[in-house]
Order: sequence, then structure tokens, then C-alpha cells
Amino acid sequence: MEKKYQTNLEKEKLGREYIKKTYEEKKRIRLVPPGKKEYGFDLKTPDEKEFVELKVVTSGTPEARTFSVTQREFEKAKKCIKNGITYNFIAVFKVESDSPYHRTFPAQYVISKMKPTMQRKFYIKAKEIEKFKDL
Repeated sequence: MEKKYQTNLEKEKLGREYIKKTYEEKKRIRLVPPGKKEYGFDLKTPDEKEFVELKVVTSGTPEARTFSVTQREFEKAKKCIKNGITYNFIAVFKVESDSPYHRTFPAQYVISKMKPTMQRKFYIKAKEIEKFKDL
């Protein structure tokens, strides 16, 4: 049964809670939000060895999905890559349903596939999504 949520903010909140719970259950890692004046990610491990940018994917077609990457996310991902720190984009699909699922995309992959435009877009075909695993 599909649940109806009115705003993207509500969908993002659902996605954030879903990922936090999944990390704790599967990886036994607690994720925390950024501190004051920290930008470019949604969640991190307390030891700052892993950063997560959450993308609740609601747009696209059955054949392909897309999400935007902000300048701050892009810069933080590049800095993490340079310093050998894990930075993942986690896309949550069907967040409004009873059976949401997610895929983890390493920052290196996302950055290499983005088109160099003012508004960075990451585009992936549905069949490619399945190559990526959950946590």
C-alpha cells in the first residue's frame, strides 16, 4: 500500500531515518548529522571516516533515474577522495512505499559520470542501478 506524503522535506526525512536505521542494523555504525558550519553531506560516522549524502529519488522514468549534486557536495566528495576518506551517495528509492530500497554509489563513480554543467546531474539507467548493492 502506497503512503502519501505531501512534501519533499517529508520524503527526505523518511529517507534519512531509513538510512540511519539500515546503517545501524547492517553495518553496526551510527550516523550523526553534520555539526555547525559543516557542509556537503547529510550524515557521517562519529569518527569522520565515512560521509553520506542522501538522495531520495522521486524523479525519472522506469528506465532511468537522476539526482542533482550541489557544489558543496561535489567539493566535499572530491576532498574526501583526495584524503582517502569514504564518501558515498546513497539513493533511496520508493521511500513512500512499504518497501523502500537503496543503492550506494561511491563518490568516485558519481563524479566520473556527471555531466560538467552548472547544475551537476547524475544520471543512471535502471539496469545499471542493480549493479550497485545496498549496505
